[in-house]
Amino acid sequence: MLTFRLHLTCMIDIQEQFKGKTKISIGRLEHDNDIVVNQTLVSRNHCTIEKLADGNFRLTDHSKNGTLVNGINIHNINVNLNGTEKIIVGYEVFYILKPTLKDTAIRVENLEKTFRNKKIGLRPLSFKINEGEFVAIMGPTGCGKSTLLKCINGNMKANVGIVEILGINLYENFNFIKHLIGYVPQDDIVNKELSVINSLTFAAKLRLPKDSSKKTIEKRIEEVLESVNLNDAKIKKTKIAQLSGGQRKRLSIAVELLSNPKLLFLDELN
Repeated sequence: MLTFRLHLTCMIDIQEQFKGKTKISIGRLEHDNDIVVNQTLVSRNHCTIEKLADGNFRLTDHSKNGTLVNGINIHNINVNLNGTEKIIVGYEVFYILKPTLKDTAIRVENLEKTFRNKKIGLRPLSFKINEGEFVAIMGPTGCGKSTLLKCINGNMKANVGIVEILGINLYENFNFIKHLIGYVPQDDIVNKELSVINSLTFAAKLRLPKDSSKKTIEKRIEEVLESVNLNDAKIKKTKIAQLSGGQRKRLSIAVELLSNPKLLFLDELN
């Protein structure tokens, strides 16, 4: 029985942006930046990366929330780089120089979970998942599938062990990491009294930047509906309670896709 899938989106190589330039900018404003990241955590002019005469680089952060460089939050200062660092702006992961090997997106080491009633939820386990991989975990009811899922996406904390997401400790940095994660639990996460389009519009206003235009919101809704095969005029107007179980599950996925998460966890996807 398939219990959940986890999809890791690819990292972005920005070396091409330096052709003919010595400095590039990353931010939310479309006309002011070389790379546009239209997400809630990203400032209008978030950071710049400058190519130095010696072949190295310098990143300068101008943002409200900071820029993660190899798991360290760089905030309103500059830092020298050699180009191999992992740079996270909002929900997007960048490399100046393309890595020769696939990056480890999730690393789990000696993870254990025991509940208050002394019942064992997870026996010690360790594993790695590389970026770009699509993973399914199968097993009988009660074997700990959902417990594992929750422990590696931050919805539940393990008693022992380490979980790293993109090289960042999940439990120590959950307030940041949670914005990189999409999670569709077993139960529906949508209000069945709303129509499909109203549900997504409401969710988009909560998940997209506050200054997102009506056109931007509508475009993003169209994109996610298309990705889950629900982009039909009749379906958009349908009350969620009248959808089939499969359609409701796909709508729940669409809600999570609105913010373009780096990792998408799906529990009990039948």
